[in-house]
Amino acid sequence: MRLLLIEDDAAQCEIIQHRLTSRKPDAQIVVRNPDLQGPLAPEFLAQGFDAVLLGDGRGLDELRDLTGRAGFAPIIFIAAHVDGNEAKDLGAHAVLSRDEIQSEHFFATLADAEWTQSRAR
Repeated sequence: MRLLLIEDDAAQCEIIQHRLTSRKPDAQIVVRNPDLQGPLAPEFLAQGFDAVLLGDGRGLDELRDLTGRAGFAPIIFIAAHVDGNEAKDLGAHAVLSRDEIQSEHFFATLADAEWTQSRAR
């Protein structure tokens, strides 16, 4: 499984990475901090990834931008401060709370996103 993690909170990145690698040691996780690296190029579609984990640091604007790109990989929006229903309406593949990262639901959601992306390829 290859994942792109877009998150500006370093502590949250570590939590997510630890959770993923403890269960899926062969997972490849590419971390991108938009505060340090800037926004993704407009033509970038994350096609080399099974899913994109997007923290809510930039709110729904970043989600809106990425889901508006035809062919973008499935986005799992990790929300702490944002309404999950609105994120779903914008096209997020799934919306999870930060607490759900510790649950089995997190891995079921990842598997579903991976399956969706494999069908799109």
